[in-house]
Amino acid sequence: MRAVITGLEQGDLEVEFLVLPREGEYLKLHNKDDIIEGEVASVTHSIYLHQSEHQIKIALKPIN
Repeated sequence: MRAVITGLEQGDLEVEFLVLPREGEYLKLHNKDDIIEGEVASVTHSIYLHQSEHQIKIALKPIN
């Protein structure tokens, strides 16, 4: 399922997931020459019944 990763210095990033991460988990994404790491701050799943579609947003925060 497609999700938009927000809270990154590089801007938003669209990623395909088989399993969605949970709050508090750490993500490490390899994007070409960059490695993006962060803690999942929130996962928002919006369902639009009138359009038969959904949108998933995952907000990351820097690892302390």
